[in-house]
Amino acid sequence: MNDPIEYKPGKISIGNAPSNNRLYVSTRGTASWRESLTGPGRPWKPGSSAYELAVSWENSSRTVSGLPGTIEALFRENGFVDPVLVFAVAGHRLDLSGGGAVSRNDLWAMVKTAEGPVALTVEAKARESFKDDTLEQWLVSGGATNTFENRKNRWEFLLSHLPRTSTYLQVRRYLLHRCVASIIEARRLALSHSAFVIQSFDAADPYYEDYADFCRALRIPSDRGNMSTISMGDMSLSVGWVDCDPAPKKHDSPALPNDTTD
Repeated sequence: MNDPIEYKPGKISIGNAPSNNRLYVSTRGTASWRESLTGPGRPWKPGSSAYELAVSWENSSRTVSGLPGTIEALFRENGFVDPVLVFAVAGHRLDLSGGGAVSRNDLWAMVKTAEGPVALTVEAKARESFKDDTLEQWLVSGGATNTFENRKNRWEFLLSHLPRTSTYLQVRRYLLHRCVASIIEARRLALSHSAFVIQSFDAADPYYEDYADFCRALRIPSDRGNMSTISMGDMSLSVGWVDCDPAPKKHDSPALPNDTTD
C-alpha cells in the first residue's frame, strides 16, 4: 500500500493575481477553455488539439453520458458499464515531488460507472509530438549534480505510483507524467480505478509509436480504440487511445458573451 498522498495544488497566475486550482468555474462554451489549454507554442484554431478537445467535450456535455462518443464507447467496451461524466477540468495542474514545472493535463475528469468512479486523465493529440525526451535522455541531461539529483528524485516519485512491470527508460517522460497524474488523483480521492486516455483528432498521427512504446513498457496491447487494464493492488489503471473526427467547421457550442476571439 502506498503512503497517503499530500495534495499540493498547482499555482498559476492570471495577470498579477495568483490562482489555486482547487476552485473552478463552469464553462460557457469552447471559449472558456482557451485560457486553460493554450500557452506558448500551442495554437487555438480548428484542427489544433486544444481546440478540438474543447469542442468535443463541450458539445458532448449535452448528451446523457456527458462524454464524447468515442470515450463512452471505450469505457463500455472495456468493462466499465454505464459511464457518466460527473465533472471535468480543463488544464488541470498538479505539483509533483522533486521540483520542476507543474504537470498540466489537458483534461482531468471523474467518471461514474457501474464498477465505481474512475479518475480519468485525457491527453489531446493532433499530430503534435509528445514534446519531451525519453526518460533515459532526460535523466542524463541534467548537467549539474544538483539538477541530476532533483531529476532522479522526481523520477523515483513518479515510479512509486506506476506499475513496476518493466523498464520505462525508452518511454517519453511526458506520457509518464500524464499517466501518474490520474493515479495520484485517484488515490487522493480514495478511488479504486484510474484511467489515462489519448484522444487523437488525426488518424494519421505520426507519434502513435511513442504511445506504443509506453504500452510495451506496461506490457499491455497498444491497439487503437482499445483500453487495457492493469491491477496495481490498491487500484486498477486503464490505458487507451481513441481516434476522433475533428469538429465540423461550424460547430454549435456557444461562445462567451462579448467574446472577441476569432
